[in-house]
Amino acid sequence: MDSLIVTMSTIQNQLSEFKDLFLLFEDPMDKFAQIIDMGKNSKGLDELDKNESTKISGCTSQAWVKCTQNNNNTFSICTDSDAFIVKGLLNILEKLLDGRTSKEILSVNSIDILEN
Repeated sequence: MDSLIVTMSTIQNQLSEFKDLFLLFEDPMDKFAQIIDMGKNSKGLDELDKNESTKISGCTSQAWVKCTQNNNNTFSICTDSDAFIVKGLLNILEKLLDGRTSKEILSVNSIDILEN
């Protein structure tokens, strides 16, 4: 019997992938364009999920984060914003944290993300 092995990318692997992606761009404006493209390609949230309980307060743009605990103790993270650059930045967090356990999520240091 063959066994199916599923390899899940670690947070550090995902951070390295983002770092490699952004190292492709020498011009900082190209990096901004990449983030904006990520925002444009992000699925976003349904209008019903854009409410006061998911809204990020204090953000200049309208921005939302919906976090749902799954049966296997992981979390589904969905994000959205009315500004493509913010939507792109939130999409990076979504890709990094979606499907992770609370222990994995809490292990992330914001400096790790910003340095990449």
